[in-house]
Amino acid sequence: MPIRSPRRLYLINLIEVNNDDDPDVIDRSPGLAITETKRSIVVKMKEGIGEYLGLTPMNWNDPQLSSIFKGGGLNLGQAYARRVGGFKTVSYTLLPETVFSIQEKFYDDDGNFQTAQSNFKSMTIGFPKGPTVDNVRKWLASTSKFDEIRGLRSPSGAYTDLYSPAKTN
Repeated sequence: MPIRSPRRLYLINLIEVNNDDDPDVIDRSPGLAITETKRSIVVKMKEGIGEYLGLTPMNWNDPQLSSIFKGGGLNLGQAYARRVGGFKTVSYTLLPETVFSIQEKFYDDDGNFQTAQSNFKSMTIGFPKGPTVDNVRKWLASTSKFDEIRGLRSPSGAYTDLYSPAKTN
């Protein structure tokens, strides 16, 4: 039985305000909006899911993941890793039209790194506390695989059909 797949951190941009001609329509090209407010957040997911969505993982030595001690302590000027991922997280689950076919990466029982094509009935992404269902829906609309995602299950368990946002179960 394979050991758990490694998780990676990804920096994504959430659209907070979108002042397009029709703000009620899912914006398939959020980068082309005339004026919008974006907020960058770090999310955590399996590396295969990140690749599937067309994302690039953050490097472990990314300046956003480290800092320098300040103040009058003995560790003044020393580098340290920020506690990104130590925050309270919420999970959003993506549900497919049929199945998600993902290049899964994992370590086998012998500790060897393996890859295998796997089909999944859902994908889960860990977000820091704060993004709304609408923020996540707008971000997903900017990914290359949006057409393959049917719905979104929020941390509270509510289902949102991405093609009929007014309908929820």
